[in-house]
Amino acid sequence: MIVILDAGSQYGKLIEKKIKNLGVYTMIKPFDTEPLSLIKYQGIIISGSPIDLIENDVLPHQFPWSIAFVVPQVH
Repeated sequence: MIVILDAGSQYGKLIEKKIKNLGVYTMIKPFDTEPLSLIKYQGIIISGSPIDLIENDVLPHQFPWSIAFVVPQVH
């Protein structure tokens, strides 16, 4: 199971479709999803351009919870 955290991406649905075509269960959730609810996933994709992240006042160093997970992550 893969979760896509939507941080303002216009490609979130496309990413979800491509991963599902590979036979992997995928779900899109809002970026501000409670971190502990993400533990059940085997991978996390954070989807959003740098501009989206900056405009929403979210930067990669603001993901302190991300280093606590032992799942693959794509930023």
